[in-house]
Amino acid sequence: MPIPVDSFYQGGELGAGKPATIQQMTVNSEVASAPISYGQAVTLTGGKVAPATAGPIYGVALSRVYENDDRFIDPKADTWLTGETVPVIREGTVAVPISADVDKGDNATVDATGLFKPAGASDSVVGIFTTAGNSGHTAALQTGQGYNAQSASSQQPSTPAK
Repeated sequence: MPIPVDSFYQGGELGAGKPATIQQMTVNSEVASAPISYGQAVTLTGGKVAPATAGPIYGVALSRVYENDDRFIDPKADTWLTGETVPVIREGTVAVPISADVDKGDNATVDATGLFKPAGASDSVVGIFTTAGNSGHTAALQTGQGYNAQSASSQQPSTPAK
């Protein structure tokens, strides 16, 4: 018989870079120009994505799907490596690592390490937190191209080479 207390199984939060809802998302495939952590904010420069250090952002790196045991690594320590194709959520809700405590409904921005935190008055808003979370853990972030419209001309998806 299973234990009827769900908190005995896990802490209740999603891993960084995991979709946080079953609602429709817009995801682009982009090549990494530097190592990128799961759930990290990214910018698009020179046709490749790199960790963001401030808003606006291009999107959020989704996590790897572990279906094969040939790459069985601790998901908290794993990253997208330079040159790998990264799924980047442009619109939707995703679990992101946070560098400060957040409350549901807080506007979100990016810190210098590409992690998320509540937006201050002078920060560029990149989304809204749809769950609360404690610093060092994850919270659900709803983002979209409208939040990042300030850089629309420089943050267009790359086109495949012919």
